[in-house]
Formats: sequence, C-alpha cells, structure tokens
Amino acid sequence: MKTKSPRHPRASRATAALWVAGALAFAAPTVAQAACNTLFEATITALGSTQQVCSNTLENFYEAAVRDVGDRFAGYTQTSAVSTNSRLLGVTTLLDYASGSTMLTLRVPDIGLNQSFTGIDRAESAVLLRNYLRDNPQLYGDLQRRQAAVSPLSPIAGTGGVMGQAIMADFSSSFTESATRIASSQGNASQGAQSVLGAAVLLSSHSVGDATVRSVSVPVSYTVRNDIDPRRQALVRAGFGVLDSAGAKSYQARLSAGYRFPMSDAWVLTPMLGMSLAASADAAFFVGVVHGSLASTYTWEFDSFDLTMGNMLGYYQTFNPPGLKYSLDPKIRTTALVNGLFLSQPVSFGGSKMSIEYGVSDSRLSGTSLYQNNSQEVTISLGTNKNALSARSFLRGTLALHRAKDSKGVSFNVNYWF
Repeated sequence: MKTKSPRHPRASRATAALWVAGALAFAAPTVAQAACNTLFEATITALGSTQQVCSNTLENFYEAAVRDVGDRFAGYTQTSAVSTNSRLLGVTTLLDYASGSTMLTLRVPDIGLNQSFTGIDRAESAVLLRNYLRDNPQLYGDLQRRQAAVSPLSPIAGTGGVMGQAIMADFSSSFTESATRIASSQGNASQGAQSVLGAAVLLSSHSVGDATVRSVSVPVSYTVRNDIDPRRQALVRAGFGVLDSAGAKSYQARLSAGYRFPMSDAWVLTPMLGMSLAASADAAFFVGVVHGSLASTYTWEFDSFDLTMGNMLGYYQTFNPPGLKYSLDPKIRTTALVNGLFLSQPVSFGGSKMSIEYGVSDSRLSGTSLYQNNSQEVTISLGTNKNALSARSFLRGTLALHRAKDSKGVSFNVNYWF
C-alpha cells in the first residue's frame, strides 16, 4: 500500500508549478565559436597569406594541414616558413616549420607538450609526427581529457557523450522507467510475475554554439520480476547508438545490471553496475567507462496525481579497452549526483485509460574538471500505466528538453515493454 494523503485541492497548480520550475532552467546562453565549428581546424600562415582548414576527422586534418600543407600556397618550397595555429578537439595546438628547415615543431601549451620532428624532408617530418601521435595513445588521451575541460563538443564527456549517456541511462533505469505505481501493494502477485522485455528508439538534436550534435540510439531492457513480490526486480539494460558531434561520428554501446529493492510500500532502492564503450575513427579514439550507482525512488500517492522524488549517486571512470589501435584512457573520473521530480496524472485518450507524466531533473558532476559539469532536463510523456503488477504490455512516448553549459536541445523517444 502506498503512502496515502488526502485529496489535494490544487492538483492542477502542482502540475503547473512543476512545469514552471523546469522552464526557468532553460534560458540557455550562447557561446562564441570559431569559424569552422568542427573538431579539427587550423589557420595556416605562409608566404604572407593565410589559409583555413576545417575538418571532421583527424586523418583529413593531418593530410590538409600537415602532410600536404605546401599545396595550399603558390610558390611554396621546402624552405618556406609555415606557422599553423590549430584547434584539435578544441585544444590549442601549434605546428611550425622554421624557415630553411625541415624540422616540424608540435606544441600543446595546455598539456605542456613541446616536441620536434626532423626528417630528410618535410614529408618525412610529417610522417614522424603521425607515427608519434599513433604510438602514444596516452598523449591523445591527454588531449581528450583537456577537450572535456574546455569544449562542450567532447564525445566522451560533452553533449551526447558516452559518460553523460551512461549517467542518464542509470537514472532512467531506477527512476523514469518505474516511477508510476512501482510501489503498489502486492495484490495478486501471480498476475504480475512475468518478465518484461523492452525496446526504444531515442532521437536527439542539440545546438552547441553554432555547431550541431545529433544522436540516434536503441535502448533495450529486460526486467525479471520476483514470483513472490513483483516489486523486486532484476534489471538488465543495454543500448547502442551513433553520435554526430559537429560532423565527427562516434559509436556507443552500454551494458548494465541492477536490482530494485522495495524498502517500503512507497520507497525503492536500485543499485546498478555497468560498462560503456565509445569508438570513433573520425576522432581517433576507443574508450571505456565503468560505472556504478545507487538510486532512491519515493512515491506519494494523492487522489488525483502521484508525485515521485528520485535521487541518484553514481561514480563513472574511463579506462583503456583493448582491441583497437585508437584505444586510450583520458583518465576522466567523476561523481554524479542526480535529483528529479515526477508528477503523474491519469488521463483518457481515445477512449483508453492512460497517464501523462511531467518531470524535471538536475545533474551535478564533480571530480575531473569538465566543461559541462551540470545539466537540466524537463520531460513530458504520455502512455499506458507502468504498474509493477501489470501483466500487460505498455507503451510510452516522451519529449524532453535538455540544457547544459553552451548547449540546448530536444529529444524524443518511444518505449514499448511487453
């Protein structure tokens, strides 16, 4: 039996207040961006003229701004001075050929790197630079960690990044998936003991300054209900997706498991453990994230609506997965605190009994310095009721507004459990 309260005379005001609280979070700022709005860009100066390189991939950047740099300037020779002011993953990177020399100098002030490469000609010097980057994954990991601190476009810890996706997936598994009537009394347990398989399609688009970040993902879930008490549930969650960060594509996969423990008729605790992977040939990385979390969900049932509070504390850490030449560990460690409120009301739609849900959540990250260390979300969803005792399938569509530093966006997903 849930915690009962008298009929609330201001249910509609509660709904409005929840939406107002969420809307106040969305006064998204604007950030000045360089002309390229890509992960790799450079301004090259030689022979008194300037050329710009904009690229979505590290390989193309290397070819245009280093290996074939002389093709961009009429009259260029192996003795011409070349100065290149680059931004690799948003990190300032300086590349220079001195006049009359084949030596190529690489400097990354933010990570204290100063390295020179001298070949018999500039083509060989460029190859030495490429090999140096390829054979030193930790150096590129340092660039990735710095990017996470200075740019919202990090595919690891920025908008749509693998770490943020893991955090929100853990919170969803314990909170938004189950907030409606999960704490119902046991009743006839034999009717609700079936396991539940779920699948969803999630589409999102974010404006990050003048750049765009889009993603498509397919979360899947399997929930095993206890025969004696269906509120006790073993959880298996997975997901697969593609992220486009300003034109650079990366791929994500996630697997996690947990268990819902009903502490009372209204209170549920959910620990989760999992691992996520992200890889990109465009941005030349393959990184893993291990994570664990503990979430609390508490539901108050009123006569005309339910109000649920969710709180989650989680730890997320990158690691170097084996298997690809781009494997690296940017050594990002973060503790996530996520808090949310969920209001659910019964509605009738097309003659069917359904529920409409309004939600707000706030995420705060601490640990490794991150450009986006907090984010907010406002959601509205419509679907059939997610009763823990129900043996029927249920369907739900959700629209969400997202906000983080220098980023705002929208997502839509459709979930079906059967």
